[in-house]
Amino acid sequence: MRVALDLDMTLNNMAYTWLTWLRADIAPELTMDKIRYFGYIRDAYGKEADAYWKDPSCYIDIQPLHGAIELIKGLHECKHEPFILTHTPEGQSAQVKVHWIHKHFGDIEVIHSGQKHHHTDGCILVDDHPGHIQRHVRHNKGCHGIVYNDHGRYGWAFPLTDHPHVHTAGTLFQVLNLIQDINNGT
Repeated sequence: MRVALDLDMTLNNMAYTWLTWLRADIAPELTMDKIRYFGYIRDAYGKEADAYWKDPSCYIDIQPLHGAIELIKGLHECKHEPFILTHTPEGQSAQVKVHWIHKHFGDIEVIHSGQKHHHTDGCILVDDHPGHIQRHVRHNKGCHGIVYNDHGRYGWAFPLTDHPHVHTAGTLFQVLNLIQDINNGT
């Protein structure tokens, strides 16, 4: 079974490094649990909050989340076909992202798209963005999605509706177990 994995905040600590930068320069009171929706930081603090992403070296300080490397290995060991499905906003370098991915996860397929559900038919999608999961299960009938919320710290990562094919996980170990359960039909 193919498994589509979001990159930023699902496999890496991208927003944690951004938050550290924001707290130092723009929003000292901001914590991850206060971010309730995508676009919140831009709405609350203005476009200058996006300056972090204009620097092509922003990925230098980003690290894989705890368990991300083990998740990829575990998926391979269980004969799943993981691939990374990520969106690269304007101003960021797709090449820098791909280099980062291959450095940490080896030779894995990478697809860049803002419309993730177009690439996930027949797959399980794991993503911290609940909207991507909802579009995935709505457009790809019978497919499952997992909303990843790192130890419950993300204020935005909660399912939008109660749906039998939408699951939640707070650790990447739980993600692997859910994928196995879905694959086994349990």
